Amino acid sequence: MDIINSAQINQIKTTFNQYIAAYLDGCTARISFEFGLQLGKERDRLTNDQYKKLADYLRAAMPDLRQQYLQRIELAFDELQHQATNQSSAPVQWYTAKLLDDEFVKEDYAVSQIIRHCDHNFLDELSQFNQLLATLLGKQVIPSKQNPVSPENLLRSLFEVFKPLKLKTEYRVALDNVFYSNVFSQLGFIYQELCNNYSPQLPSTAIPGPNNRGPEIKPEPVVNEPLPTNEDIEALQKKLQRWRNEHSPSDFDLLKDDGNSPYEQLELINGLQVLSYASTSHSKTELNLPIKLRLLSKLEALNFSGKVRQLGRLEEDIIDIVTLIFAHILQENTLPNPAIQAIIPLQMPMIAVALVQPTLLIQPQSPVRQLLDKLVATARFINEDSANGQAVIEQIKKVASKLTSDSGFELSEWIASERAFSVFLNAQEQLALRTISDDLQLKLQAVNPPTLNPEIDTIIVNTLHRHSSLPLFIHDFIQDAWAQVLLKTFVKKQELPHLWQKYLQTLDDLVFSVQPPENEQSRQRLLNLLPSLIKALRHGLKLIDYDKEDRSKFFKELAVLHVLALDKKESAAKASPPPVKSTTTVTADLQHCIETVQNLPENSWLSFNSDSGRHWAKLSSKDLDSQNVLFVDKLGEKFLECEIIDLARQLLSGQASVVAFNTQPITEYILENVLP
Repeated sequence: MDIINSAQINQIKTTFNQYIAAYLDGCTARISFEFGLQLGKERDRLTNDQYKKLADYLRAAMPDLRQQYLQRIELAFDELQHQATNQSSAPVQWYTAKLLDDEFVKEDYAVSQIIRHCDHNFLDELSQFNQLLATLLGKQVIPSKQNPVSPENLLRSLFEVFKPLKLKTEYRVALDNVFYSNVFSQLGFIYQELCNNYSPQLPSTAIPGPNNRGPEIKPEPVVNEPLPTNEDIEALQKKLQRWRNEHSPSDFDLLKDDGNSPYEQLELINGLQVLSYASTSHSKTELNLPIKLRLLSKLEALNFSGKVRQLGRLEEDIIDIVTLIFAHILQENTLPNPAIQAIIPLQMPMIAVALVQPTLLIQPQSPVRQLLDKLVATARFINEDSANGQAVIEQIKKVASKLTSDSGFELSEWIASERAFSVFLNAQEQLALRTISDDLQLKLQAVNPPTLNPEIDTIIVNTLHRHSSLPLFIHDFIQDAWAQVLLKTFVKKQELPHLWQKYLQTLDDLVFSVQPPENEQSRQRLLNLLPSLIKALRHGLKLIDYDKEDRSKFFKELAVLHVLALDKKESAAKASPPPVKSTTTVTADLQHCIETVQNLPENSWLSFNSDSGRHWAKLSSKDLDSQNVLFVDKLGEKFLECEIIDLARQLLSGQASVVAFNTQPITEYILENVLP
């Protein structure tokens, strides 16, 4: 095989594993939640202790599974390069396994379904990627079975990795579905990214067609922003000098110019490397000081020529600008301390690459600024004691650790790290979206029994969510009985649309009928509504053969509620319930905090202080009727659900506070706002 093509395949292998590793990390962090979600009804058959043991077993096994899986993918790519595809393309003998275990047919079906879904959903992307590999191998075309990371081959590798696990068939199927939901569902995106990034590197007539003449592959034209000039650098230096004048005296003041020869660029970079290796502690006091004095001290210690040297003006300005950026990061009150401690050491390698290419500080899209901005934005509002938060912080530490080595003092490593971290960010975004989707799915599963109809389940969940103060037996009736009525009529929705609309309206009327009338007009409406409502309820329950005893009990309890609702005295007592209990004394300060919570827009961030430390959470939803608020963490996991008055008390006591922060990227904010 051609050496260039071999190198490209190795690059593809590395990039693919970076993508897969990022998704596997997200899957590992959420294995307990995702596995229970995929078990469905099987989860209800397990006690909490049984499920905890099962989840702990999987959680302990996941690191080894991850490592083995990535190794198998690497091996498959290596075999492809040596054209030893016989072993890797040998299909799993599903039928042989089935003879050994009749239950295996269940997993066979589940795996086949996943393969079919992937092949169908990512057909175009997979075809393009197959063609890319064929070209690199010097062939016209290769079948998917020779693609080391085709859905079928990935599932085959997963099957082999799962073999040692001591799991029932139902649990293995659930685990297969967990990997599909969290990893394999992203294959289309990965294939497309690989084609986009590596196809332009092929020869101009790279992909041959059936007649050995294929369309020429050309890179898409790139529209570049105007490159910074020396005038731009000088303008930034002037901004820094104005800032120095306004904040003088400070550690950022210009050093005295004694007219000595300046240190060479290479000497400065070597000094920064020595400082980076020597930094064993990163206290806030030490790291908040500019590096230039420590750098000069180190350079003087390494200078054996006897000549006195100094920093050049441009070099000193670059060092101060980068140090100023990191000084602000150090003071960020929206970052967890472990993330700060991981990011701060990057200032030395950042200074090094900026000394070589100062324009990196000017360009917002430069890989140096982009990576630093992404690291800070990703770490912001992360709760370090959560599983997902720890995964994010560990990823940041990996990036920082790599860049603080020798390679981090080269621009190429910043480019590679920015690209790899972008892969991780994409996985985190997908994880957050899945968390929101999973939250809705869990709510739907709380409807017992589920209708298995997404439209009806959504109607039921939304109704109960909007009217969370419904009497318990009405709540249960809607879940257990009326959901089945809607399901029964849904199948004939096209033929009898009026019947479907009738029972939808009955659901709304039932909810309205058990709430105290707000005024005389509402009371009169309820009086007029009751006869037709009772009739519609009876017809609906008859439609599903609802148990007669349960039906009788329901209508008796419903009648009591209607009597209470129509009683003016009772309704007056119940109408417009105050948000605060009568036994609670509301001071002016507490009332102000209550109004603050009531006026908080969704997606507002709050900081919560407790004995376990500081945590951040975002306002996800607010229900003024039930006086409840729901907060989630940055990755969408539920953090807190409480009444408005309880949150107001936390604000009043200082246990919680609204967080104001700048949404600009950190480098943009400092270079455009801090430096005027």
